[in-house]
Amino acid sequence: MKKSVNQAINLLKICTVLLSHEGGKNHDGTGFFVAHGLIITCAHVCQKFQSYKAYATWNNRDYCVKVRKCSDDLEKYDLALLELTDKEIKHPYLPLEERVNIGDELYTFGYPGNQINGDVGTYEVIGFDGNNLLKFKEG
Repeated sequence: MKKSVNQAINLLKICTVLLSHEGGKNHDGTGFFVAHGLIITCAHVCQKFQSYKAYATWNNRDYCVKVRKCSDDLEKYDLALLELTDKEIKHPYLPLEERVNIGDELYTFGYPGNQINGDVGTYEVIGFDGNNLLKFKEG
């Protein structure tokens, strides 16, 4: 099991992008590839992308992205889908699971506070609240 956990975390790391605006100078958040040319992130991350050019940094290169779909209701769905403007870029991706179950382990990797090397976290699903949002054991 340990080997598969490390493999999952490594795949997550190589599928993760740093998102920014204004020529890649400002760090806005993190996203990851979920299909060819598509990146999922939080809607609050892409709010600035409506007024500025948006970039995804992956493999030490900046790529232009455009907002394909961004939730208006951050209270209910803080999700956004971004699309690479260059369709020729070859990259790995993480397909999303349709369902999360109690006891599942979830892994995160991102760039909080402009951490260049990123940060990893692991969480165990312990249930759902009244709004069907995930509840986690300490992580």
